[in-house]
Amino acid sequence: MLYRILCCFLLVLFANDALAEASLSELYKKLRSSVVVLHSLTVGKQAKLGPSGKLAITNVNSTGQGSGVLIADRLVLTAAHVAHGVDKLEAVFYDGVQIEAQVISSDVRADLALVKLVKPHTKFKPVKLADSDAVEVGDPVFVIGAPFNVSYTLTHGIISGRRKVGFEENFDKAEFFQTDAALNPGNSGGPLFNMQGELIGISSFIKTTSGSNIGLGFAVTSNTAKALMLNKPPFYSGIEQVFVNGLLAKALNIPQAGGLLVQSVAKSSMAGKLGINGGSIKMSYHGRDIKIGGDIILAIGGVATDSSKNFLAIEKQLHNFGNTIKFDIILLNAGEIRTVTWNALPEAE
Repeated sequence: MLYRILCCFLLVLFANDALAEASLSELYKKLRSSVVVLHSLTVGKQAKLGPSGKLAITNVNSTGQGSGVLIADRLVLTAAHVAHGVDKLEAVFYDGVQIEAQVISSDVRADLALVKLVKPHTKFKPVKLADSDAVEVGDPVFVIGAPFNVSYTLTHGIISGRRKVGFEENFDKAEFFQTDAALNPGNSGGPLFNMQGELIGISSFIKTTSGSNIGLGFAVTSNTAKALMLNKPPFYSGIEQVFVNGLLAKALNIPQAGGLLVQSVAKSSMAGKLGINGGSIKMSYHGRDIKIGGDIILAIGGVATDSSKNFLAIEKQLHNFGNTIKFDIILLNAGEIRTVTWNALPEAE
């Protein structure tokens, strides 16, 4: 009798395991068509000494890859570090269809970007965004993405922790889920799903000593994405910049305590159309690699960029503009100061 009971128990256990695997398999088949692989091209500038000893500026192309997820007919949610500042972006779907895309909103401090396809995919459906506040530590989750250029890879695990806003210094506006589901380079921007097939997070970064996954992956929660990407008017500067002050500000002849040193500008963005310039001369300052030679932003909308304390006021101004975007940007380059006016309507949905 004991033998029969044990056999029945094992049969039930194996059946439950098989059912769980089948469920994950079916979810993968259902959701993979809503996941995209994002290919990017960025054209940068680099200064090199020519034969005559003069600096020659040349274009240097760099490519990148990440993941994203379709959340509306033409809208893809991804990570800011995948899409922000790129000159060309292309979304590749599971069936091989390639569609050009454009960034319409980005928040680098939350590592989130919203991308708009130039045309809809006629067959695939968007995913549903879940309430991430309802997710518990220990809940099973899975990820679909393109780690190391291996597209449509499925990994699974659990929610290992919930990290509050401010947990990660570089992304101080985002709340994160911590997960042991394997995330690697190329997963960035891809979806983190619950077992109902709902989107609960966007893969962002890993903590590692090797460059590969060691079980410490982090995804921006879906509620953060809703608040910053969907519940606000879209805004995209197209500018990558670093704040400089102190001795470096003096060395660059900045006529105030500090400024925003422009590193790169996406040509298709409003900043690119206004003629704002990125840097071209590489240097290292206190262990940080930066590029000089581009514009330095001295003020945005009447607020000086001389102190990090002013950035919150600038950010509020940029993200709460109502129905119009209009503000002046004061720039410094090679000792000359000029003003450009940002004047545009937010792109219609």
